[in-house]
Amino acid sequence: MRGISALFVLLGLATAAGAAEPFPGGTFGEKDGCRYARTGESSGADDFLFLNAEGITSSTAFCALKKATAKGKGAFALVLACETEGESGGDETGSATLKNDAWTVTLEDGTHWGPIKRCR
Repeated sequence: MRGISALFVLLGLATAAGAAEPFPGGTFGEKDGCRYARTGESSGADDFLFLNAEGITSSTAFCALKKATAKGKGAFALVLACETEGESGGDETGSATLKNDAWTVTLEDGTHWGPIKRCR
């Protein structure tokens, strides 16, 4: 019986290890956004952008990722909590699509980011 239990544990671990990463599956950004993601230090650029599992950060806004629901291969419905230049808003809904290893994020209010390429 222990052998069977051990087999189920190993199968469970293999399944978990083989599962896809949660949205967005890494860190994506522009040159200055990727630098900020790596170091936590801003280059002082007026225009930077990066996307990771915590949310989307730009030079003027941060949108925390509250929920990402898969809608197909490379497509997600998003719920974000955005703060723009010190002002908090309510939840925002939008979508994200992955094409050529770059994400494009569009919010229902028309805000659009991307394509956002994988940081190297």
